[in-house]
Amino acid sequence: HSPLSTLHSPLSTLHSPLLLVETSYFNPPMNLYDQLDEITHCGYTPLLAHPERYTYMHTSDYHRLHDMGVLFQLNLLSLCGAYGGDALHKSRYLLSEGLYTCYGTDLHNLDDFLGYASDRCLTDMNIDAVYALHV
Repeated sequence: HSPLSTLHSPLSTLHSPLLLVETSYFNPPMNLYDQLDEITHCGYTPLLAHPERYTYMHTSDYHRLHDMGVLFQLNLLSLCGAYGGDALHKSRYLLSEGLYTCYGTDLHNLDDFLGYASDRCLTDMNIDAVYALHV
């Protein structure tokens, strides 16, 4: 049994079945697919935070997770290269494939964003694709 299936009461999800999931950037958790499947079977929809930043994930992983019903949340700063070239390329790929459901950031102050915005990292194409997401 997973810890989720042994809960005595449901998790509080703010009137939504979404459950935000985050893993290590470098190593997948043991039984990742089984754990996400368990979350789904418990009535929640897993929302994977910034999948583009997980170095262990590849194209086939993203499509497998998407086919399982896992939703993806884009970190907007990934589109600016804030987390390196790998995350930048993965974020552009996932965005172009329409695999993201929503977006967010982990900005701690406006100056950080303005620094990235002044680099014009968010192209018109990226901005249009982000606006099209179901936030």
